[in-house]
Amino acid sequence: MGDVKKYELTKETINTGEKTLYRIKALINIEGVVKRGELGGFIESESNLSHAGKCWISGNARVFDSAIVHGDARIFGDSKVFGNAKIMGKAKVSGNARVYGNVIVSDSAHIYGNAWVFGNAKIYVRSEIYGDARVCDNAYISGNSWVCGNTLVFDNAHIYDYSRIYGNAWVFGSAQINKNAHVHGNARIFGNARVSGEAWVFGNAQIYNNDVVQSGRIYETV
Repeated sequence: MGDVKKYELTKETINTGEKTLYRIKALINIEGVVKRGELGGFIESESNLSHAGKCWISGNARVFDSAIVHGDARIFGDSKVFGNAKIMGKAKVSGNARVYGNVIVSDSAHIYGNAWVFGNAKIYVRSEIYGDARVCDNAYISGNSWVCGNTLVFDNAHIYDYSRIYGNAWVFGSAQINKNAHVHGNARIFGNARVSGEAWVFGNAQIYNNDVVQSGRIYETV
């Protein structure tokens, strides 16, 4: 699209705290995304949404502060992206999701439902964060993994390689969950623990310190 502006700020505004946000309007057709003249969501300034690529903000979604949406990313629904968050690639943020802080969301990842992602968290490679999940601090989610339900993933936890975290599970410390592992129920994985190899950890299980679980099903406290 070169240097062509793809949207403009309208006079329709909405307040978020002390911020005034402006609804955007498409100036060009973006194939499969928006038609010229259609209204989009709200931004604080043009620094929040790139004029390049197919990225777009629609519905009542709001992007403000120093947050930026670029590439082919999409923000829609009633979601909010703010702070220094970066949404890029083909990532999506929708529903009532909140993404803020220094978060990076990329590579077709999707944040939706009532999920909150904040701090320095990184979400990559078609991973999904949804439900009432909270992902924060330096957590890293990648490789087609899902984090959902009422889960908490925080500290320096890493979730990757098609893993699933759901229910009321907590993963924190420097724990790593990978290779199709499932963690759910009221399970707690923390310290330097590793859960991988299609293992299932659930119930009231606690895996911690330097514990390694590579297979099987663990549902009681260990």
